Amino acid sequence: MSRRALLAGIATGAGAAAAGTALWPLAAAVVDPLLGKASKEDAPWVDVAGEKEMRADVPLKGTVRIAVRDGFFTTLVDLGAV
Repeated sequence: MSRRALLAGIATGAGAAAAGTALWPLAAAVVDPLLGKASKEDAPWVDVAGEKEMRADVPLKGTVRIAVRDGFFTTLVDLGAV
């Protein structure tokens, strides 16, 4: 095996690995909604307080924090106070 053929094989493998790494998030974004895994995390509402924590005669103030999925990471984001 010549040095040129070896380097061509290494370059081809590195290019394929780079392309696969670049296309993985796109493939995950296309396939994930098709699986239809609806969970409590994807619900359109946010639980602020439990029913036992609420009283009619006392105002309640709390901070609303939700988990936001951004690509690969999930972070807690403060939406504000209610």
